[in-house]
Amino acid sequence: MLQQGNYNIYFDIASIVVMLFLLFACIGLKDRRQSEGKYFYLIIIFLTISAALDLIHMVMRNDPSLFVYPVVSAAIHISHIVHNTVAFLYAIYLIRVTKTNYLLSWFQQFILAIPEIILIVVSVVPSLQKMLYTFTRDGVYTREPLYPLYYVISAFYFFIMFMVLVKYRRSLPENAVYIGIFCVGSVISVVFAAFFPYLRATIFIQSICALGVFITIENESTIYDRESGALTSYALSKEARVLYSEPFHSFVLSLKLPDIDTYISIFGIKSVTELIRGISSYLSLCGGKNGRVFYPTKGSFALIMYNTSNEEGLKKAEEIRERFNKKWDVPGLNLMIPVQIWATDVPKRINSAEQLETFCMAPYDSNAGNPIIVVDTVDREKRYKEVEEAIKSNIRGKLLKVYYQPIVDTETGELRSAEALVRCTDEKLGVLLQQSVKPDPLRHPLRSKQPRNPF
Repeated sequence: MLQQGNYNIYFDIASIVVMLFLLFACIGLKDRRQSEGKYFYLIIIFLTISAALDLIHMVMRNDPSLFVYPVVSAAIHISHIVHNTVAFLYAIYLIRVTKTNYLLSWFQQFILAIPEIILIVVSVVPSLQKMLYTFTRDGVYTREPLYPLYYVISAFYFFIMFMVLVKYRRSLPENAVYIGIFCVGSVISVVFAAFFPYLRATIFIQSICALGVFITIENESTIYDRESGALTSYALSKEARVLYSEPFHSFVLSLKLPDIDTYISIFGIKSVTELIRGISSYLSLCGGKNGRVFYPTKGSFALIMYNTSNEEGLKKAEEIRERFNKKWDVPGLNLMIPVQIWATDVPKRINSAEQLETFCMAPYDSNAGNPIIVVDTVDREKRYKEVEEAIKSNIRGKLLKVYYQPIVDTETGELRSAEALVRCTDEKLGVLLQQSVKPDPLRHPLRSKQPRNPF
C-alpha cells in the first residue's frame, strides 16, 4: 500500500530530459529509419510518455492542494500500460536487429505477442484491472494479488532477449553489448520498483540504457552516406555478417553505373548528387519492407532483399532495368543512365561475407554491356578448382601442347616471329583458354611447374 507524499520526482525529470534529446535526434533521422530503428523510435516515445505521466501523478500526490483524482488516476493507468509495453518493444527491436523475424512464421510471431496482449486486456478491462492494483480517491495505491503479472511478463520478454543475444550473437553489431546492458539495467530497474517504490528510478535507468543503445547501435553517422542517403560500405560489412550467420535466403542486386566522374564534370556535382539520391529513393521503394539499399562505393548501389526467392529477385531486377530504360529527370540533368545489374542469391551463390562485399563494390564492367548478370561465385570457384586439377593432370602426364601463332609485319607482309601458346586439354572441360585460369595465368603458381618439353 502506497500513500500520498514522499515520491522522488527528480529521476523522472532527468528521464524526460534524456528522452526528449533522443526523441529530437530520432525525428531528424526518421525518414531514413529501417524497420528495427522504428521500433527503437517507439521505445523512446513510450518511455517519454511514461516519464511524463509518472511525473504528473507524483507531483499531484506529493502536494494535496494539487491532487485531482481523475487526472491522477488516468495518469497512473495510462503510465502502467505504456511503460509495461517497453519490454515487448525491446524484444521485437532485438529480433529485428538480428533478422530473426525472417526465421519466424506469422504464427510464431503471434505467439510471441500473446503475453503483451494478455497484459493489455487485463489492464483495460476494469474488472480485471482491479486485480492488478487499486487507487482510491484519498490517494491510496494498493498492489493487488495479480500485480506480479507485470514482473512475470517483463521477465518473459527479458528472457527472450537474453536467448536471442546468446543464440544469434554472431549477427549482432560489435557494440551490441549495450543491448545486453539494457537487459541487465531493466532487471535492476524492476528490482528498484519492487523494493523502493518511492524512489521512482525505473524509467531513469531504462532511459540511460536507451541512450547507450542510441549512441552505439542507432547512431547513423557511420552507416548512412550523406551523398546518396543510402547505407555505407561500413553498414554493408555489418549486414553481410548477419547474412552469413542466419539460415535464411536473401537475394542481392548490385547496380553499376559507369563514369560517374564524367557525369560530374559535365553536369556538376549538385545535379549528379540529386541523381544518386533519386536512384537511392527509387531502390528503397522498389525493395519494400524486406529491402535495404547501400551505396558502398562511387557509382555502385546494392539492394539486399531478405527472405526473397530467386524468381522474385530476378523479377525485381527486370523491373529496375526497365526503369533505367527511361530518363532520369533531376534539376540540371535529364537523360537515360546506362546500368549494369549483377544478381546473386545468398548464401547459395556467394561463399562468404567478404565475397559479398567484393560483389557489391566491384566497378562497372565495360566489356559486359548492360544486361542482368547472374553471378555465381560458388560455381565459378568450383570450375576454377576443376581447371586447376586438369592442368595438374596435364603436367603430370606431360600432355601440354604448344600452338604457334605467327606474327606478321603489316608493312611488308613478312613473317617476323611466332608466339608459342601452351594449351591444356581435358576430356570433361575441353580446351582450356587462359581466361579459365584463376588468377592471371602469367602469375599462376602452376606456371613454374610446367615441364620444359612444351618448349
